[in-house]
Amino acid sequence: MFFKRIKQNLKIKTFLGTSENAVLTQIWVALCVYLVLAYLALPVILIILLARTI
Repeated sequence: MFFKRIKQNLKIKTFLGTSENAVLTQIWVALCVYLVLAYLALPVILIILLARTI
């Protein structure tokens, strides 16, 4: 499930470099940004869920 969400949500339209290292670096950076944004959104999601139960 984790990789399915990453594959659907990781939007890399064009690659800035053509070497294997450049492509892998861009994928890793996009993955890190996605994970940081998901981590930052977690408290907001929890607040919304708690608000619905009250």
